[in-house]
Amino acid sequence: MSINDIYNFASKYNYELTNNEANIIYDTIKSNWENIIFNDHKIILDNIKDKINNDLYNKLDNLISEYKTKYNELLK
Repeated sequence: MSINDIYNFASKYNYELTNNEANIIYDTIKSNWENIIFNDHKIILDNIKDKINNDLYNKLDNLISEYKTKYNELLK
């Protein structure tokens, strides 16, 4: 995964990230991906909640929840 993947994914969902937001998301995913996937991702998101805007926080929360539900069987 690269920082460009973050920008591309956001663009796919019609969201334009600032450089700071992209870096925060990239660093968070890079260092916490297992907890995001296999545990309560909101614990990780809460750590960055004050560093990103509320709309982005909610989009991330919803997308992670959606993908965890969609790919639940593969995550076991």
